[in-house]
Amino acid sequence: MAAESIVKQFCEETTCSVCLEHFNEPVTVECGHNFCQACITQCWEEVDTGVSCPQCREIFQQKTFRPNWQLANLVELVKKLQAGKEAEGKWGVCKRHQEPLKLFCNDDQASICVVCDRSMEHRNHSVLPMEEAFLEYKKEIQAQLESLKQEREKLWKQKVVEDRRSQIFLARVEAEKRKTKSAFQRIHSFLEQQERLRLLPLEELEGEVEKKNKGNLSRFTEEISDLNCLITEMEGKLQQPENKFVQSPKTILSRHEKKPKRQRLELPPVLEQALRLYSQQTPGLQKALEKCEESLNEKMAQVLRKVSLKESVVQVWKKVDVTLDPDTAHPCLVLSQDLKSVTRGQTVQNLRDRPERFDTLQCVLGQEKFTSGRHWWEVEVKGGQGTWAVGVARESVKRKGNISLNPDEGFWVVQTARRYDSCNNCTSWQITALTSSQSIAISDVVPQKIQVSLDYEDGIVEFFVVNTNQRLFTFPSVSFSGETLCPYFFTTKRITLKC
Repeated sequence: MAAESIVKQFCEETTCSVCLEHFNEPVTVECGHNFCQACITQCWEEVDTGVSCPQCREIFQQKTFRPNWQLANLVELVKKLQAGKEAEGKWGVCKRHQEPLKLFCNDDQASICVVCDRSMEHRNHSVLPMEEAFLEYKKEIQAQLESLKQEREKLWKQKVVEDRRSQIFLARVEAEKRKTKSAFQRIHSFLEQQERLRLLPLEELEGEVEKKNKGNLSRFTEEISDLNCLITEMEGKLQQPENKFVQSPKTILSRHEKKPKRQRLELPPVLEQALRLYSQQTPGLQKALEKCEESLNEKMAQVLRKVSLKESVVQVWKKVDVTLDPDTAHPCLVLSQDLKSVTRGQTVQNLRDRPERFDTLQCVLGQEKFTSGRHWWEVEVKGGQGTWAVGVARESVKRKGNISLNPDEGFWVVQTARRYDSCNNCTSWQITALTSSQSIAISDVVPQKIQVSLDYEDGIVEFFVVNTNQRLFTFPSVSFSGETLCPYFFTTKRITLKC
């Protein structure tokens, strides 16, 4: 701190009071104060005599000053000293030794000072100057950044292609809907036309009957009116006195006898015959319609069987009850008796070395094998913090020796990973996706229950947080090329995975 104070004082003493910068070509005026030559010249530029010192205001008769070479040298020394201090503090100060952080430890991924470098903690570590480490990691990050941009561009193009495919497919669906509606509309129109043709003879019969009824009704009304008159007249005759009653009684009787005899009103035989012929055709029509309905139902059933929404267009997601395969488990893994959970044991078990058993990677596969369809399963994580991984693997993946967990090697996996601060201290855990190019951090919150989803036909593996249904990560669509896929599990001490 004392050294910093001295440097600060030197900077103040070598600063021009006019421009407030380090002296540039310093000169001394008669009173002994110092200024930049350009600054004092500018101050005295418009004054011929009686100039004054800008600092103490002492008046001089002449514009005289002399170069101060010693002060100029001192200014250069102060500039170098200041630059050195700034360089020392550029990367910060070691909290333990209060020394500038000039070095970077590759092993611990932390900035250190020269005292840390000589300590036992970092003695055998790979250490670089901060500038070199900065340039090296900057180059790596730039390379990864370029890779990420390329991957983003690839995904964007794939999104555009998939969107175009979806639009084309939806257009085809809409066209089929129009065709289907048109087909049924033609059926409706045909049936309505046939219905009208079939009802036409009945409507004609109804017209003939109504016409006959109208004529008969008129005749009946006329005869009833005549009978009413005759009945009234006869009732009046009966009310007459005897002397009047016997006067021409046959006259009224003859009027009734002279009325023409009513003919029996019947429907013309031709109408009866027409209705009888129509009725004879009705059973045949009913049978024809029943046969047509049966044939149409059969055809529709065949179409629905061939184009089942559940089987092809919108395939159902099937929940999988995963059972672990003990023949694939690494010898240090312990499986539960029901083969539903796995944890790491304290010792390595003496197990038969099968070709399908993993001998280096502490993992196990599920017994379920997928070559088509859409499937999902849940994995519960117990035991606190630690490293674990879940996902999907090809059945043909490498089982022996060093194995890289990425899609190029047949693994579509997410796993937990530590997060470190600048002092190389583990601060928390996070979820990462192991892609072909790098490990991508996808969530700072480690879920206790995770869902793995596999769409074989579309070549997609996705991960979700159970309960919230939050999507964690989706691997880019690939072709599984007909290969068999299996559930994948990896765990370490203290962590139990339950499926």
